[in-house]
Amino acid sequence: MVTTVLVDKRPQTEEVAKPRPQAVKPRPPKTKPSGQAAPPRQELSDSERYHQIRLCAYFRAEKRGFAPGHMWDDWLAAELEVAARYAQPEAKS
Repeated sequence: MVTTVLVDKRPQTEEVAKPRPQAVKPRPPKTKPSGQAAPPRQELSDSERYHQIRLCAYFRAEKRGFAPGHMWDDWLAAELEVAARYAQPEAKS
């Protein structure tokens, strides 16, 4: 037999502790300095690539209501989308 004991750790006084206001520092806007190229994208490992394709294919199937008969269409379109998303841009000479 297991006995569960509940412990009330709240203070026994009637006063309720008020949260302290915290100063909020404004964040600088996220902008890229002009003249700098975006950092190159990392190569995907096989398992990461598979996971990205799987998620993309799932969302494509969800978008069309999971109608049967389009599994390969979703998968191949997802492969193309992931390949395009992580393609390395060619250096211009």
